[in-house]
Amino acid sequence: MKTWMSLAECLRRSASICAALYVMGSGTVLHAAAPIVKSFDAPGAGTDGDTQQGTEGVAINDFGTIAGLIRDSKDIRHGFLRHPDGTFTVFDHPEAGTNGATEQGTKVEGIFSAPSPDNTGTPITSIILTFANPTDAL
Repeated sequence: MKTWMSLAECLRRSASICAALYVMGSGTVLHAAAPIVKSFDAPGAGTDGDTQQGTEGVAINDFGTIAGLIRDSKDIRHGFLRHPDGTFTVFDHPEAGTNGATEQGTKVEGIFSAPSPDNTGTPITSIILTFANPTDAL
């Protein structure tokens, strides 16, 4: 046997459920901390905006390490990591070309981390990168 609710009873119950969900969720949603935005320039980054020189952050992992690329004063791309303590590691793929006019160099495309296999607390960080060299143009 089916029991039917009146429209008024249905609306009353729906309103009660909505009010309860709003109250339960408001503690986390309404009191979220504002994000912190910090600007930075990686070492060796060029300053000519017309040729897209400078620093480009590409990805950030759960530990706060930022991966990205810079274009130096000769328009050559290099990869970088900005560590949570603010220090940098700038690197090049060993086979990357050095002709900035043809957009050669190292290009970072992402970053991810995994917990350490020996549980020492030091995470493993992997960088996804590509590179362009003179033979790529052939």
